[in-house]
Order: sequence, then C-alpha cells, then structure tokens
Amino acid sequence: MGIFGKKQTNDGLNLNYKGFHILASLSKGRKHGYGIARDIWDSTDHKIDLTIASLYENIDKLRNDGFIEPDGEETVNGRVRKMWKLTGKGYRAAQEYQRLINSAGLSDHAPGVGGAAI
Repeated sequence: MGIFGKKQTNDGLNLNYKGFHILASLSKGRKHGYGIARDIWDSTDHKIDLTIASLYENIDKLRNDGFIEPDGEETVNGRVRKMWKLTGKGYRAAQEYQRLINSAGLSDHAPGVGGAAI
C-alpha cells in the first residue's frame, strides 16, 4: 500500500493511491493509457511505475465508478490509442485528493490537480 492508502471521497467511494494519481494526471487533460502511466512516473520522481495490468485495472474501476470516460481515439506513433478524460465526478474527486494532500502538508510530494496545487 502506498503513502495515501485508501481515502474516502465525498462521493462515498474508496479509491487507492493509484486511482488518485490517475485522476490527477487526467485533470491536466485527456490522455491515453501510456500517457497516464508516463505522467505518473514523471510526476512522482520515478517512484510509481504502474504495470499495464495495474493501470488498466484502475482505469476500468474508475470508468465503472463514473470518474473517467473514453474520449475518442488518436493515432500515436502509428498505434491507435483510446483517450480518457475526467467526468465531473472525477474532477471533483481529483480536487478532493488535492485538498487532502494539501491539508496533510504533502503538496510538494504529490501531483497537483490541473498541473498545480490548488
């Protein structure tokens, strides 16, 4: 379990730290799966390296729980990639994540919503 463990969102759903990092990544704009994983890797100073299985397990959970949704496809380096974006519920959860890390004094150690701490 990571530093954030499981946190309760205002929507009454539990998300693990990987889920919150995915939401924080998507709060900066739509991305494909590899782009999400790369953003998390970069924003955590190479501390969180999601496996493909873990990434898509969390994407499926976030989608099923209404936090993210598909947003078309793009061809990247000759490969078609499904793009993902936050729903309104997902953005609110990402803001709550940011509020929690700010209140815990961890804002220098976690990715910000929209690319900056709020």
